[in-house]
Amino acid sequence: CGECRVEVALLGGMLDASSRLQLPSLQNATVEALVQGIDTSNAAQYWECGDAHNIPRLVEAAKAAALQSFGEFSTCVAFDALPVGRVCELLKSDDLMADSEEVVFRAAARWVAANSSASEKEVEAVYSQVKYGLLPAAFLSSVVEQDPPLATHPRSGWIVARSLKAHIDQVRVGAFAAARGGAVPAAGLPTGWWAEERTASSGRVYKVYYGPNGEYAESVPQARAGGRKDGKGGKRGGGGDFEF
Repeated sequence: CGECRVEVALLGGMLDASSRLQLPSLQNATVEALVQGIDTSNAAQYWECGDAHNIPRLVEAAKAAALQSFGEFSTCVAFDALPVGRVCELLKSDDLMADSEEVVFRAAARWVAANSSASEKEVEAVYSQVKYGLLPAAFLSSVVEQDPPLATHPRSGWIVARSLKAHIDQVRVGAFAAARGGAVPAAGLPTGWWAEERTASSGRVYKVYYGPNGEYAESVPQARAGGRKDGKGGKRGGGGDFEF
């Protein structure tokens, strides 16, 4: 066996060749080289490539790159061209990293505006991934309610109301658990706060914390300090899935 150097631009062709010729060692080496070079500029391309060749490693790496720098990725032309299923997969992910939920709504609105031929059901699916309970009231009234595709959608009120209800229900469940003397106070959280256990795509189990007034925190000390109102800079709060 030996080594060779290949230009990055040729890696896609090498992956095609290794797949057709059934050379697993070459395919694995090519995939690792591609993974090392994934960023927001090529995440959509490599996601498509991974799907086409049935390579989960490449798909997950591309998806992770898009989620970790979602604010930047969602402003790329490649984001506008994503199939609706992939858009929803990103928008509903708890691994999505954004400065606030406003970034997520603007991404949804951008995709819908760029895909005017999308069906009402597809538009509903995309907007339903936004966690409206994490948006400031001023943003809801000045931006969300004024967004033409959402405002004119026949189920716009249901889309927003369903998400807000899910958020309120989570807060109520947490407050009830604290009031009933459950496990929440024992975790050292302030009164009314509750913990939610999640599993990241990597398999890592972690917890996030919610306060009685919509606060969000990623650690017990952060919750004791009052948390954040919009989950700024971290992973998102809870919400529901939408099937289409």
